[in-house]
Amino acid sequence: MADIKIQLYKKTGSDFESVLLQNADWYGIPNKPTTYTPTAHTHTLDVETWNTATKTLALSDSNKLFKCSHTSNQTVTIPTNATVAFPIGTMITFLLTSTNAVTFSGASGVTLTSIDSLVELATQYGMASLIKTDTNTWQLVGALE
Repeated sequence: MADIKIQLYKKTGSDFESVLLQNADWYGIPNKPTTYTPTAHTHTLDVETWNTATKTLALSDSNKLFKCSHTSNQTVTIPTNATVAFPIGTMITFLLTSTNAVTFSGASGVTLTSIDSLVELATQYGMASLIKTDTNTWQLVGALE
């Protein structure tokens, strides 16, 4: 198997393509590229209003943004992988549009981690995201209290 050497360059401006191609060391890789074509990747979230007191996440909630607008506090429950097999890397985002709180909790067997173990989104217009990082492990990030 051939050794591959990768060199990283930090370059700004319109000549990035020529710097990348002129300075790259290809070490026997066939079909060395002669042009560089940057591509843009975009992703949009489906936006849905959530206005009930409780919600247990479903597979159809993957990669959505929920606007939380109930007239009282709301609770999100994260099910186990055996119940709902979200792919690792799934992200679900919540935007608090009301003045009430949203509390996140995992079903028995689910580990929910966050900075300082905070699990409440309690500031109007604050946002938080749940990201599945392992089989039954989720990370909660955002404007938490």
